[in-house]
Amino acid sequence: MSKSTRQKLTKEQKALVNESYRKTSRQFNEIINNMVTIRSQLDRLTSKMYALPKSASLQVPFVGLNGANKTEIGEMKRSDIKHLNAEFIAGLKALKKYFSMARKKKLSASKVSPGDFKGVYSPVLVGPAFIAFLQQGAFGNAPGTNQSLVSALPYATNGQAMRNTLAMLQYIHIYANNLQGAPGANSNAQVVTPSAAMNATFGGMPALYTYADFNDTTKKIANSTGASTFDILERVPLKAPKPGKAISRNPNTGFSRAGFKIFFLQSILALNVQGKKDWAASPEAVAAFSDGTVLQGILNEHTLVTNALTAWNQQIEPIRKQRKELKKAAKKATA
Repeated sequence: MSKSTRQKLTKEQKALVNESYRKTSRQFNEIINNMVTIRSQLDRLTSKMYALPKSASLQVPFVGLNGANKTEIGEMKRSDIKHLNAEFIAGLKALKKYFSMARKKKLSASKVSPGDFKGVYSPVLVGPAFIAFLQQGAFGNAPGTNQSLVSALPYATNGQAMRNTLAMLQYIHIYANNLQGAPGANSNAQVVTPSAAMNATFGGMPALYTYADFNDTTKKIANSTGASTFDILERVPLKAPKPGKAISRNPNTGFSRAGFKIFFLQSILALNVQGKKDWAASPEAVAAFSDGTVLQGILNEHTLVTNALTAWNQQIEPIRKQRKELKKAAKKATA
């Protein structure tokens, strides 16, 4: 069929075709074994056929020929052998589709959802500084209500939440208080100007953790110094020093209370929550996060915060586009 007359498959038809390639490892092994058998038979047929005169036919037994449920003798010509070899090659090329579907299935199976309570959705104990941040900061209202968002989060404000819920609340606070981008024509959307609530809590209250070595932020220890989150982050160099050189910080990209790159939100969160590795030693925490009611509660709060962040993203998207257009116009004007 030519490309011009080939009928396009609908979305449903494509799904059915793709589903036919979704096989278990055992089924795939059977396909490979069958193809090996077919190849062997084709080789024998080809050898016999091409030993005969070009116009001759080969008598071959068939099962179910003409609809009969028995073995009958049929004829094959060179053109038939060529056709069968072409079909075999097409079958070989189709093997990649089995691998493709197997990979998609694996990726789909490995995707973690909030209800799994794993990875970014794992339960955490919220530290005092982050709880105070939730209580003192402005986060807008819960979607479709006049109720403040935080007042609808009793588990989070009591110190129990999903890690991802808290991460989303950080962004909601930034959007609700217009903290993204320093004032002026050269504003950078990747820079966060801390709010009064952030300065009072993360800049004025002790963090749960600090770093054992400020050159290695992957190793945290309990914070017994009383240092605030901002105090700790100000001591972290942008990069580990090269051998023989002193530690140095880049004031343009390192942490600053006046305004810091948005990726530091991850560090702020990490220094103020207790993950499973730590709370697993606490019988009270284990009991709480084994309680179906608690887990359902923090899952419900995650859903609510997800909806709230979606609403904020929809609201500020036009502003983002406008900023991009203004930057393009300013760049064009100075070119």
